[in-house]
Formats: sequence, structure tokens, C-alpha cells
Amino acid sequence: MPIIYRCGSCGETLFMFRTVGQDSFGVPTPDELFTKIGPKCPKCGKRLTRPTLNRVKVIGRVGNK
Repeated sequence: MPIIYRCGSCGETLFMFRTVGQDSFGVPTPDELFTKIGPKCPKCGKRLTRPTLNRVKVIGRVGNK
């Protein structure tokens, strides 16, 4: 199940972590992501902020179905 960081304004995908082993660093924190891409969305230019719990969405299923 991928972990996707998106711009809260335009929905642009800023980073997608697809699978364990994708890189040696693992899933970046929001601060690490801001360091990589800068403080603004590359598509719409809106200032990026740390996500709050009510902005985090968990989509998917648990278990074998």
C-alpha cells in the first residue's frame, strides 16, 4: 500500500513511497520532504504546511480478503 504526499490545495502528488526497499531512507517525514522539494508546491505555488491528523487519510484494507 503506497504512502502518498499531496498538495492540500491543488492535489498534486508531491511524493509517493510505493514499497519497502524503494530507497535506503524509508518514508520521509513532512520536514524531510520540504527539504527535498522546497516550501511551496511545484505546481500551484501554495505554501506547504505539516499535515494535521484530520487531514491524513487512510485508504485501504487490512488482512487477506
